[in-house]
Amino acid sequence: MSNSVRGTTEIMIAGTAYEVGFTLGAVARLAKVFGVTTFAELRQELVRFELDRMPAVVQAILQGNGYMDVTVADIERMSPEQYFELLATGFDAGAARKPADDKGEAAEGNAKSPVKRSKAS
Repeated sequence: MSNSVRGTTEIMIAGTAYEVGFTLGAVARLAKVFGVTTFAELRQELVRFELDRMPAVVQAILQGNGYMDVTVADIERMSPEQYFELLATGFDAGAARKPADDKGEAAEGNAKSPVKRSKAS
């Protein structure tokens, strides 16, 4: 099931549902797919990459979320809409979170722990 607050989406591959998001593991694997070393470079590549890289991108995201058994052949049978939904979820994940209020408390819908701030001297 998709969860916009957590920045995850569900994709169906070969009849199995996988809940995935842009985890640190997924980001690291994507960086290897595109041969980049910074977040800015990765974002540029995700926006303009060639469609023939789609299976490698999806596999990197799946593996970064702990799903190691999905084959490229299974991924190649996904619909284009599923590919784009997966990428859109990654770009929109940060927008779904609400900022902390001026007292340093996390806004409703975010993690329940307060935001830590240093005290001014």
